[in-house]
Parts: sequence; C-alpha cells; structure tokens
Amino acid sequence: MPVTIATRADITLEAVRRVGWDGEDVELAPEALARMDRCHASFAAFVEARVAEDPGALIYGTTTAPGDGAAVALTPEAQARRPTRLWTAHSFGDPLPERVVRAIVLARLANFVEGHAAVRSSVAGTVAALLREPLPTVPAEGNGGAGEILALGRLFYDLSERTELEPKERMALINGSPCAAALVADAALAGRARLALAEAVFALAVEAARAPLEAYSKDFEALWDDEHEAAALRSLRALVAGGARDRQTHQGAVSFRILPRVLGQVRRAQAEGEAAAAVALRSVTDNPVYIAPDADRPLGAVLSNGGYHNARASAAVDGLGVAWADLCQIAQRLTDKLLQLPSTVQLLARDEWTMKPMHMVQTGWAEEARAHAGATLLSLGGFGQNDVPSMSFLAWRRADAAGHCLDAMLAVLAAFGAQVLHGDGRPAPPALAELVDEVRDILAIDPESGIEFVVQMSPDLEVDADSEQLFRIIHNLCRNAHQALVAFAETAPDSIRRITVSARRIGSVVSITVDDTGPGMPQKARENLFTAFRGSARSGGTGLGLAIARELVLAHGGTCLMVSLHSIGLAGLTAIRKHASLPLHCHRNGWGLFSRSPHIGVSYRAWQKFWRLAGADHLHVNGLSNKFSESDESVIASAIAVTKPLFSQAGYAAMPVFSSGQTALQAEPTFAALGSSDLIYCAGGGIMGHPAGVAGGVASLREAWDAALSGVRLADYAKGHPALAAALQAFGARVR
Repeated sequence: MPVTIATRADITLEAVRRVGWDGEDVELAPEALARMDRCHASFAAFVEARVAEDPGALIYGTTTAPGDGAAVALTPEAQARRPTRLWTAHSFGDPLPERVVRAIVLARLANFVEGHAAVRSSVAGTVAALLREPLPTVPAEGNGGAGEILALGRLFYDLSERTELEPKERMALINGSPCAAALVADAALAGRARLALAEAVFALAVEAARAPLEAYSKDFEALWDDEHEAAALRSLRALVAGGARDRQTHQGAVSFRILPRVLGQVRRAQAEGEAAAAVALRSVTDNPVYIAPDADRPLGAVLSNGGYHNARASAAVDGLGVAWADLCQIAQRLTDKLLQLPSTVQLLARDEWTMKPMHMVQTGWAEEARAHAGATLLSLGGFGQNDVPSMSFLAWRRADAAGHCLDAMLAVLAAFGAQVLHGDGRPAPPALAELVDEVRDILAIDPESGIEFVVQMSPDLEVDADSEQLFRIIHNLCRNAHQALVAFAETAPDSIRRITVSARRIGSVVSITVDDTGPGMPQKARENLFTAFRGSARSGGTGLGLAIARELVLAHGGTCLMVSLHSIGLAGLTAIRKHASLPLHCHRNGWGLFSRSPHIGVSYRAWQKFWRLAGADHLHVNGLSNKFSESDESVIASAIAVTKPLFSQAGYAAMPVFSSGQTALQAEPTFAALGSSDLIYCAGGGIMGHPAGVAGGVASLREAWDAALSGVRLADYAKGHPALAAALQAFGARVR
C-alpha cells in the first residue's frame, strides 16, 4: 500500500520506514497536485511582474545563473544557453544504501507538495515515480560542497535528461537538504533497533554474571530525576525480572552499575535523533523558497536562504554515533567480565584459547568504534559563494561505521551470555527468552558435541541474492545436519561428525552445497522432503524449515531452472524434478559426443525421450543455420520429436529450444519448417550484436516473429521496422 502525501506533515519517520526500509511506493494526493500547479502559475506571474518592472531583477537560478553567477541577471542569449540537464553530478565513491536513497526521494517532496519550490505537479509525480524503478547510485563519499547539490545531481541526473524542466525546477531538484533529512532519519531508525537490542544483550550479560540488581532500583528514578535514565532503569528491571535469585553478594563491577546512566544517554541521543529527523523531514529548505500569495503579497515572495544546511541533523547523527561507540566500550568490558568471573568462564571455554580470542575481537571492534565517533565539525573547505560545505554525509558515514561495530559486538556478547545460561542449565528471564533461543538456534553447534564445521569457498566469492534469505536457507540446512549428527552420535559414538559448507562459481551460477557425515535421511523424510509438516526426520519436528527454504529460493525470481543434462545425468535430473516446481530448462551441451559418429552415436529422437521421462520441460535442439555441424533438417526433426506426446493418453509434450547463432533472420524459416510458434528462441549475439544494442536486438526478434506469423517476407516487413532492417543488414552475411 503506497504512502499518501498530501502535505509535508505526511513525510514522517514512519513514512521513511515504510518507503525506505520496507520498499513501499509514494502517492501524491490530488489536493497536493492542485496546490503545486497553482503555486507554479503564481510563481511564473511573480517572475513576469518583476522582470517587467526591472529587466535586471535578480531571482536566483531563474533570472540568474546559480552559484557565483547570482550577482548578474542573464541576458536572453545566456538564458538560451543554460544546460537542460543537471550539472552537479560530480561526486563518486561507495554508494549509499538503497533504503537511504529511497528516503532521499521521499524527503525531496517536502519542498514540493505545498508549492514552495514552484514545481509543476508533473515534475513532483515524476520524482515520486522513481520509487517504482531501479534507483541511480548516490555516492556516500565526496560530497563536500555547500548544500547537497553533488549527491542530488547524481540522483536526478537521468530524470533531468528525460524530462523537460524549467529553470526553477532544475534548481529545485538539487537544492535544499533532503539528504540530511534522510540520513538523520536512517540513523534514528537504526538507533531504535540498536537501543532495544543493546538493552536486551546487556541485561543478558547481567543475568549471566548474576550481577546484583540493586543498581537498577526504582529509587534511582526520583534520585537522578532524568526521564531517559528512568526509562533505562525500568527497561533493565523488566528484562531481568524472573531471573536467578542467588546473585553476587558484593557490588557489581562499574560496567554493570553504570548501565542505566549510559543507556539513559543513548536514549537521550535517540530522542534527539528522532526529533531532528521529524523536523528535517517536514521542513521546507529550498533556495530560493517561494512564499505563496497572501493579502500583503498578492504575487507571493521569493526568499534566498540557507535552509539547505541542516546543522541539527549532523549534530544529532554525531550524538548517535558517539552513543553507539560508548556502548561498544561497555560491551567490551562486559565481555571481559564473563571471561574473568570464575562462575562464567568455566561455562564458556574448556581451555584458555577456546573463547579467549573473542576478547581480542571485541577489543578490535571497540577501538574501531572509538576511531569513528566524534564531532563532525564544519569543513575548512569552500569556494567562492559556496564557502561552507554541508557535513551530514560525513556524520552519517562515521555513525554508521560505529553502529556496525556495535552490531558485531552485541552478537559476540549475546553469544557469550546465552552460552553461560546454557552451560549452567539456567532458563533465561522471560523477557530475554526469545533472544536467548534465537542465539542458541544460530549457534547450535556446541563445542562439546565433537562436530567439526568446515567452510570451503573462495574468500572473494560473491552471490547476487538477498543476504538474510540466503542465510536462513543455509542456516536451516546446517541446523538439520547438526541435529542428525547429534542423534547419530548416540548410536555411533566413534563416528566422524563433520558439516561442510562449500560454494563455487560455475559461469554465472554459484553452487552452494551443505554436506554432513551422518547416516542420511530416512526414506519417509525423503519422500516429503520439502513438504511442510511432513518432511521432518525427527520426532516433534514440523518440517517447516526446508519448506520455507524452498520457497525462499523460488522467491528469488526464477521462472525456470536451467540444468546441464550431461553434467548431472538422468539420476540428477530425476532428483531435481522431484523437488522443483519450476519448469526445467535443459541444455544438451556435449551432445556432439553422441551425434557426430553413426558408429557410437544415438539418435536425438530416442535420446530426448529419456530426458523427458526424467522430467525435462524445455529441450535444446540447436538452431537453423547454426554454428555447429548439424544440418537444418536434423534440427527440425529433433524439434518435431520434442513436441510429440510421449503417451497417447497422458500426452506430455515438451518445448523445443532453438539456439546457436540465432538472429532475426532465422525466425521465418524456423516457423515455416516447424509450423508452430510454440517454442523458445534463444539469441545471444543476435541481441547483443545488434547495431542498436540490446533494445534493438530484442525489438528485431519480435518484429521478425511478427512477420513470420503474419506470413510477410522479412525484407518487406523490414521496410517499416528499422530494428529488423538493421538486423538483416548486420547479420545477413553470417547466415548460410
């Protein structure tokens, strides 16, 4: 459901969460569209009246050039020479996350929806529509100019190229401070989650160490008289409620006792971050800003200003970054305590080096966080009129890096705390039970279990997939393997127990395998492997895990599953067919081994039946005028064989796939020979090698098949279809 924007008050932190983090679209309300068009018209009237009164009137960016050209009105000739596209897309470096870029697009609308940027509703609609398509990358680095014109120039450059913009509209796209608003909003949203997790993990450390609870007494709420520290006290008491009764009798270490005050400061920084974000998101920051007509100003007013410099946002983001860095220091101290206390260290490690290196890891993260945190001061750089750069990008990058350190450190501390409770046989306090269960689930391989975990993959291997969903898939498979090996150890205590996760890239495909040395799955479980509530191999299991994993794979957008038949064999195809709901697109690479010699070969008409019986849906048959040795007659005979039903009653025809040197030229003879368009036509060079590029190549294939189906000769059809004409000229000499 889209987020509806009627006024700038609708651009809130919750709207950023929905649009930036959850990927929802934006819809501009009818009243906002009408208001923008009214203000655009009144602004045009204002400019016309000013110029009529004074031909040298200076209206920044409209009658003048931007930047240092603001002091002189443009001549008609100079106005005609103004660039039609944005001219500030110069920054480069690591990109901002997509969620932040989406938030910038949303925040950009604050200047528009109440008419203060004097843009037409069509321009605002075009900006909002960017959220429904892949967004340009916006560098997080190199943004050292006044305002945010460098980053916004990158974001809206393509839009300015395809949209006819008036001078004020071009300025309105790159002026103001939507980036600062989006960045402080992103930090505030991340801060909410980090604060909740930090309080829970620190409370878990308190419980693991059996630290005294008097430091969190309700009495301190009145004694300290601070709303944020009082909230931290209440949170800690709620999180440890129902925990162990027998606790350390002497006062706890400082790192335990100061938790309410440190967390109180984090809550204070979080509150300021959210407040700064709320104000920034709804603020009008355009320069110059247009004030709609009123009784005193019948044509309105245009005011130059510095709204594009959001000083509060940078300071608020700095505050969050410093608070997160402080939490890193506390996490490091609490980790040390769990490794030093006699009651906890024996539950964490069998010897000094089993867990002690994690102290070094925590120290590394803590020091890195210290390096990132601090005040982001105004830059000494600047040029001409633009003599004070905006610092929100740098503030966000530093805070984001400190937050990344905190995320890592909380993971380690949570693992330690959960392991202590597990080793001690203690249940977690009710409010921490879900966290402990999740951590234990992720860290299911107990160091005492004797199960070896091996990872075999190149360190630079990358996979184009949703990281969270891919983690869930691999984690589920590893957890199942672990459960099987634990059970196997009861009957075969001397067996080798190992889980191996391997991955390798084969062309454009990454193959990920999870192996274990267990006894394998029972036949009953294999029969229903991916069926929820029926695929579990253990008593009490739901079988949901693999069913969910399968659906996550399908959710990555595949419409068919391509397999190389001679690489996996009939047994492999049969296994894939048993569990795959997508059509199987089967490539016959290596077929020449079976077809070139009549003495050792096999007819394709016979060969394809075996694969169809095993589950093939699409079968490659080569193509006319192909780049191999097969004749056109053989190709068509193979295609006809694939389309014939295997059984008289059940039918089951497959889809022939034409490939190998295919271009627009072979469409007509292919259709004439096969008598059907029920086929898949694959072209690589026929698309990529087209003179007009990929779009021209695709268009030429469609036009060629339209001609074939219409019974029109390609040469005649090409007279009115330039893509087809270009293909005939480019590829004509290549087809025999």
